[in-house]
This record gives sequence, structure tokens and C-alpha cells, in this order.
Amino acid sequence: MDKTLGKQIVIDINNNEYKELTLRLDYVNYDFAANPFGAFCLNSDGKLYSYDYYVYYGYVKSPNGEICFILDEGELFTVELDKLPDGVKQILFFVCGLYVKPSDLILELKGNDDTVIQEMIIPYDFINTCNSFEVARFFRNDSGWQIVIEPKETTGSYLEELCNQI
Repeated sequence: MDKTLGKQIVIDINNNEYKELTLRLDYVNYDFAANPFGAFCLNSDGKLYSYDYYVYYGYVKSPNGEICFILDEGELFTVELDKLPDGVKQILFFVCGLYVKPSDLILELKGNDDTVIQEMIIPYDFINTCNSFEVARFFRNDSGWQIVIEPKETTGSYLEELCNQI
């Protein structure tokens, strides 16, 4: 398990390797606590693909169920990579307005066979200083997807700008 927050983790997924991925976020020292965990699907210009592709606890799935938000053993997203529209070039996963409990968070990426591909601990020291932060991005490329896991602080205005781009 990678416990270094500042380290960027890059994973290449070819088109045949995984059809579905799960990204889970949960507290390390608590049974469960809800956080505003969300996903924006972006087009080639880095703008929101469609409001229908902004998925979070209040809008729990994209139009065809390619991305689903689930509250179960933490908060998680399932993503069916091969079913996403061609116009979706990135998926940005973020946390905002975090209700902070004194605990680290764990970020876990699993494949469609429930195999853990990567885990990362996001330390409380980082979480406690942020109002919102990006946890991962999926980038579409010619051979499949590249997944970049790198928690970094964002601003609420950045996320709000994405919502206002359509």
C-alpha cells in the first residue's frame, strides 16, 4: 500500500484489461462517514461533457449507468470504461466540503474481478487543510485509459467553474 501522499501513481489500463473499475474512498479509523465524493466527465477541451455526467450522492448514475455512485462500505464509484461515450476524455474524481473526522482516508482502485489494483492512504494532515481536493483522474488514450492517482488541493471555485462551462 502506498502511504506517500505527494507521490503520483500512474496506471495504464489497455482496452482489454478491465471493463469495469471501482474507486472507493473511506475513513481508516471509522466504520463509515459520508463525504461529498463526486465525479465529473470532461470532454477533450477539459470542460464538463454534460450535466448528466456529473455523478455524486444527489445524482447517483450517468444516463446509461456507465458511472454509478454507491454508498456501501464507504463511498464508491463503479465505472464501465467501455460503455462511456467517445466524447468523454477524462473523469475527474474529487471530494469537496469535507466533513473532517480525525482520521486518514483510504483510496482504493479495484478491477472488475475485485482485484485491488492500487491503494493509497490520504493523511488527515492533508485532508484537514483542504476544503476540496482531487483524488484521481482517468484519461482516455488510444490504447485505453491512464489512471493518475494524486490527491491535490483544488478550490471550490474550480469545481464550480466546471459546472458552469456548459
